[in-house]
Amino acid sequence: MKISPKSHRQAFLSALVTTVGILAAVLVLENAETQRFLEQQRADALNQLSTVRAHLEGEVNSRLLLVEVLVSYVSVHPDITQDEFVEIAAPLLSRYPGIRSINLAKDSVISHIYPLKGNEQALGLNLGATPQQKQAVERTIASEQSVIAGPVNLVQGGVAFINRSPIFLSSPNEASKDKVYWGLASILVSSDTLYREAGLLRKSAELQYVLRGKDGLGAQGEVFFGDAAIFQHEPVILSVTLPNGSWQLAAIPKGGWLSSAPIILWLRIGGVVLALVAGSSIFIFVSEPVRLQLAVEQATAALTENKSKLKQTNAKMKALNKALSQSESRLSKFLDAIPVGVAVLDAQGKPYYINQKAQKLLGKGVAPEASPEKIAEVYQYYLTGTNQLYPGENLPIIRALKGELTTIDDVEIHAGGKIIPIETWGTPIYDTSGKITYAIAALVDITERKQAEAERQRFTEEMLQLNEAFARFVPRQFLQFLDKKSIVDVQLGEAVQQEMSVLFSDIRDFTTLSESMTPQDNFQFINSYLSRMGPVITEHQGFIDKYIGDGIMALFSGTADNAVRAGIAMLRELAEYNQYCLKHDSYSPIKIGIGINTGLLMLGTVGEQSRMNSTVISDAVNLASRMETLTKKYGVSLLISQHTLGRLQHPMDYNCRFIEQTTVKGKSKAVAVFEVFDGDESEMKQKKLATKRVFEEGLFLYYKQAFLKAAQRFTKVLSINSQDKVSQIYLERCQLQIRKSQSSTSRPSYC
Repeated sequence: MKISPKSHRQAFLSALVTTVGILAAVLVLENAETQRFLEQQRADALNQLSTVRAHLEGEVNSRLLLVEVLVSYVSVHPDITQDEFVEIAAPLLSRYPGIRSINLAKDSVISHIYPLKGNEQALGLNLGATPQQKQAVERTIASEQSVIAGPVNLVQGGVAFINRSPIFLSSPNEASKDKVYWGLASILVSSDTLYREAGLLRKSAELQYVLRGKDGLGAQGEVFFGDAAIFQHEPVILSVTLPNGSWQLAAIPKGGWLSSAPIILWLRIGGVVLALVAGSSIFIFVSEPVRLQLAVEQATAALTENKSKLKQTNAKMKALNKALSQSESRLSKFLDAIPVGVAVLDAQGKPYYINQKAQKLLGKGVAPEASPEKIAEVYQYYLTGTNQLYPGENLPIIRALKGELTTIDDVEIHAGGKIIPIETWGTPIYDTSGKITYAIAALVDITERKQAEAERQRFTEEMLQLNEAFARFVPRQFLQFLDKKSIVDVQLGEAVQQEMSVLFSDIRDFTTLSESMTPQDNFQFINSYLSRMGPVITEHQGFIDKYIGDGIMALFSGTADNAVRAGIAMLRELAEYNQYCLKHDSYSPIKIGIGINTGLLMLGTVGEQSRMNSTVISDAVNLASRMETLTKKYGVSLLISQHTLGRLQHPMDYNCRFIEQTTVKGKSKAVAVFEVFDGDESEMKQKKLATKRVFEEGLFLYYKQAFLKAAQRFTKVLSINSQDKVSQIYLERCQLQIRKSQSSTSRPSYC
């Protein structure tokens, strides 16, 4: 007898379905990998673009915002002469490379310009009548705010960005609140300088860049750098924030976006091989029962042909029956010897056989009274950990009578004063007609396994508690930056570079304060203070790297705004804390100083194999510490560096004023320092806002070495805000320079 075509087709279809199914799964996996690769490719491009955007914003704002100095001065001195203008403009050009020129346009006609050489053609130019610049000029005057125009083709040659700010004078009529338009103040910055310092012109860059938003119009503005066609190739796009405007910076990889991951080819090859092997295996597996059936049919035919010989074998059958009886006896001995309990029920659910191991577990042997309804009660089956009988219909040996194969391990045997947890599984036994004749159950004592599981659970809980304890000493965010799931995985010397904002804070005069306390009072005071500050830092997406006595060092991986807002919130929380202390007569009010800097850091581990510590290393950390130290010198609460100011996404949201330029030990380049006074007490904040323009005039005159005029401005500030220590320091510096000048012992110099 041959295998039928129908059976052969069934095997073939099973193999085909398996092969197609695996290929379909490979296709789904390929699509998922392609999508992940495309998303990762865009994420990498966006990270590079964010760095360029940050540099571009910093370079633009550090130069173009200088126009506010001219506005402040002309608002006070509307009759400014060309010589006075040159004295103001010359230091600005020498300090900031890339500035083409600075000009004033009285009534929108350029009346003052520096340097004059090379810019003669621009003198007398009516900006409001120039077609290329008319719209930007009108927008500047109408908005009464600074507007960046450009890039603009200059009449004197070249291309530049122009930041224009309108100048308004107070009305001669003191009763009127109207302002009188004087003209415009403008700073022209070379476009090539901005592009080069922002990194847009680097030949080694992996991206192609394009900028649009001419005149600060954002997405509605024209493309002024790069290939406009890049916007048609799904670029990554970021907004470059400008004073009262924005640009759009976009980029794509130089070779274009890759459409698929390199691993796709190997994935396809592996999928095809797997599909072929699996299909072949299924074909063989499905075909085998058909061959077995053929063999049974052939044996049945042979048995029918030999039926006539059955009588001749009766004697032999008797001998075989005797041997079978002996074999059953041996089987019983074998079942009694195995280390697993075995119980057998007949078709009616009555106990038929129980080996010695099962009798030891159950506390009894075959019990005729144990019907399917009473088996749990007779043999004392209980739900684990309870005094509730196990439902008899759910026992595997009972369910085996229904043709089900099941396993349970949530059952206990209560026998002889002992509680024994067991695992049991049941199997039905069929006769040749397919009818269930017996049900067999195996029973295993799982006491040791349960004890091991309990020990593992206890160990797991201890590890969770240990991890939580470690998190109090090593921040989880630190482990995330090192791409580690647990502190156990951290190795000595592992490090990663990351741009972050660093915040230092310290309690003023804590040494003097602590001398009046006992050691216990010291700890209680520090912990009560730190418990107020820690949550504030966490709420602003920061984490505390370390406590340094009463000081805090915190890191912020997001925008610099998070760090500045955290500093402001800490000062406001301190005010509430001082009120609480006064109300409960617990501690005297305290003051703190906060310094913030932004830059690249190295986060990692230092030490040796038996003792390691997490830390951050960078000049950016030293500069942040320097910011905090300067708060004591100048009597202010919050100082930030020019790097942090340049990384702010919303610089106009904060009230800032320039303080000085400082250097860090080991570095020669000076860094500008700015005070953020939004966290000051309400009265102090209002006084600083009221004196901000006069203070800035004083700074401008001081750095121009006009010490007598500068002293007058700082005196005026102190008459309104006598607590302004910064103005007091600059007034003393001015007085010192004036005395030196009068004695002719030395020339005035910058401080």
